[in-house]
Amino acid sequence: MSTWRGLTSVAQKPRDLTPERSPQHQLGAELRRWRELRGLSQASLAKMLHVSSALIAKIEVADRRMPRGMSAELDRHLATGGGIHRLEQTFAGVIPTRDDALDALRQRVEEGLNGAGITQFSLDDWEQVILAHGRATRHRVPSLLVEDISADVDDLVRLLTASNHSASNQLRLTSIIGKAAGLVSLSLLKVNNRRGSVRWVRTAWSAAREAGDNGLAAWVRAQEAHNAFYSGDLPDAVEKARHAQELAGGTMCVGFVLAAALEGRALASQGRHDETHIALATAENGFAELSTSDLTRSALGYDEAQLRFHQGNAYTHLGLTDLAWQAQKRALDLYPENDYLDRALVHLDRAQCLVHQREPDAAMAVAEAGITGLRHDQRQGLVTVRALEVLSTMPTEWRTRPAARSVQDLLSE
Repeated sequence: MSTWRGLTSVAQKPRDLTPERSPQHQLGAELRRWRELRGLSQASLAKMLHVSSALIAKIEVADRRMPRGMSAELDRHLATGGGIHRLEQTFAGVIPTRDDALDALRQRVEEGLNGAGITQFSLDDWEQVILAHGRATRHRVPSLLVEDISADVDDLVRLLTASNHSASNQLRLTSIIGKAAGLVSLSLLKVNNRRGSVRWVRTAWSAAREAGDNGLAAWVRAQEAHNAFYSGDLPDAVEKARHAQELAGGTMCVGFVLAAALEGRALASQGRHDETHIALATAENGFAELSTSDLTRSALGYDEAQLRFHQGNAYTHLGLTDLAWQAQKRALDLYPENDYLDRALVHLDRAQCLVHQREPDAAMAVAEAGITGLRHDQRQGLVTVRALEVLSTMPTEWRTRPAARSVQDLLSE
């Protein structure tokens, strides 16, 4: 029997659900009843779950679908005896899946971009909201971040499709939506949802071109290069990265530097040494010219830690382990502990260097150190993909050694 502040879940069952509500309304109503029963505000419950209070509010009134895995967390924190999760399972197949809902939202964005007006609706505030999401990409689990960003995109689309608005406001809001769509794309890529990521980056591209924002267009094209790189289409990654630099039009911006660094990584993965060094030098020189506002720990900014990570990754692919080691050490010195994804990827690059040096046990020790502290949801996506890549470069006899098996066991947890 579950207890919560002295109350038992059996003795505190909520009243029957109203039958005329939709399944999603019933689930939201059930959440609200349990929350109120436990004396919690939406903000208090949100803090326990590490989500926004706006998300809780929207779920309760059926404006948002409950994110995958949240029902079990709600049952644990609210001591429901598993009631919310059982109800969610009852409605499985009736409530649209998250991917379906995301794709429907993406289509609404596309429709809104086709010429509707825009209201004056605290555009400065919306800029700050999207900037906050950009910063959150450095430490939040992507699957949860997508839920928050998509909720805000939903609100932005309502503004976009309103009428009687000035052209300047329409362009500015379109640019904001382009940034948000790009962040959704990046977050989906991090969990290896490449199809969804490609769709959203195309939407971001539509917004950037509609807004006439060259800096945003360069950043979005760089995100497309990112997609191509992690999909293994290295020639396309190079082409898109170079196009991103052209789009910047001689103006130094985040998209230009990010694209140059990505170009270097893609070239290095093809063993094109001379071109790699040119691309990395371009990124280094461009980084030196970025404004202070661009030097941020954010997907919408670019800081030295990211530059060193990208350099180290390129040198790793070229087999230049000494140069890679220097860049990786600097990156790890600069990245804070909560920037779990890039720190893990740097460790895996270091492990790859040790494989190049024929030190398999040391390589696996570094790999294990980089991913041991990560939760399952943090390991999903790019971390697991990269770790498996490192393992795949090892001879079969190395992969059967205890150190390698330990890493494989960790990835399968």
